[in-house]
Amino acid sequence: MPDFYSEKMMEDFIRDYPEIFLEEGLVFLAQQLRIEGFIPDLIFKDREDKILIVEVQLNALDRKHLYKTLEYKDLYKIKYQVDHVRIMVVCNELPEKYVPILHTHKIESKIISREYFIKTAKDLNPLLEFETEIAAEILEEEITINAILKLIRSKKTEVNQAAYDATVFYYYPGFETEQYNKYFYRNLNGTGADEMYWHQLPYELIVNNRFFACINEDKIEMILEWLTILNSYINVKTEGEIILGYRSSPDYFDYDSYLKGFMAKFGTLCIRYHNDNHTYNHNKLIEDLSFLNEGFIYFGNNSDCRLVPLFSGFSIEKNGGRLEKQREEKFFKIAEFNRLRGVKEEDIQKYIDDEKRDAERLEFVTVYFAGFNKQVADALEDLCMHMRNRHYDYTKQRIIVDRCCARCITTPVQFKNIPEDALLLTNKYFNHYFEDRYAP
Repeated sequence: MPDFYSEKMMEDFIRDYPEIFLEEGLVFLAQQLRIEGFIPDLIFKDREDKILIVEVQLNALDRKHLYKTLEYKDLYKIKYQVDHVRIMVVCNELPEKYVPILHTHKIESKIISREYFIKTAKDLNPLLEFETEIAAEILEEEITINAILKLIRSKKTEVNQAAYDATVFYYYPGFETEQYNKYFYRNLNGTGADEMYWHQLPYELIVNNRFFACINEDKIEMILEWLTILNSYINVKTEGEIILGYRSSPDYFDYDSYLKGFMAKFGTLCIRYHNDNHTYNHNKLIEDLSFLNEGFIYFGNNSDCRLVPLFSGFSIEKNGGRLEKQREEKFFKIAEFNRLRGVKEEDIQKYIDDEKRDAERLEFVTVYFAGFNKQVADALEDLCMHMRNRHYDYTKQRIIVDRCCARCITTPVQFKNIPEDALLLTNKYFNHYFEDRYAP
């Protein structure tokens, strides 16, 4: 069976033979290590005991991969308490416009051409048979998007083997003009689509049908509100902590100054869950978060995909989380300051007691999230925006799935109704959501 030249193949060979593709003296540490929602490709230790983080990209380096490396560096240094971290991008081509940026941020680069990699890989493993060698035969068949879509729409009776209970969306890439149609698939001989970035190819989104069975306008808005907060505030500082709460005057939690650091005033969600007596509807909060924790989107290509949840778990506590500690620190500082001014101890204690008494009529709720997955968040946000803007019928108050909108290249299809030969083609030539990266 032919081997497919891919980013994953490059990554694996670099992992196994860093002295050939990168430099001498490297010791492999990790592959696809998750660091606060980000996943660098490879991590080594060099001969000077410095960490080297490597980001591999097929074809030409793009802005997204370039700037991701800076986040890897900062997050790794914070999480593992190391001072010196090298970062390197490995790609087939390096656009000239990115060279000054690499120098400014001290990002190392290694250009490995497609031809050199294939030749070296075959020298290291003579049993490899690259699919590029049979590309001409594939190209003669002139496989285009329209040819694949014709197969998808065909009325074949055969049921495919991996019949997920799911609906499949086929989205346009960056171009929608018919004249570019034949270049939208993964052209294996190094021309056409292979010279484009992966996001300019069509992609396939596989959605669990449970999502459509219970989704409505209210749930879409709820999901988008939570995703905005999770994407913005779940990071190395918050450690998965999201605080919902009311403020009084004076602000006994010193909440405003806390917000300036890394939290936010979550007005919409506070309104959604609040009761009239300034407490929270915990049952509704648990119901929403349990719904969010279900896996709705399949990650991976259609021959081997699985449902991935937005987060691995959550817990709720009826307190102000870190704000509780901050409040106690504030009271301590106030007491120390007033003692230095000669204020009587009973007056200081009376002030603190009054503040705490004021706090008793308010409720703060802290939600702790474990295993937040940013790739799933981005995919779910994309899906909800698509449903709200393209497929929601406000007169009927429901989602209309079997509708081809301006973004879809065909009407969404039930997975079980897609012929096997069409699945094989979309699996090979279309992009998919991947759990550990955006591009295959």
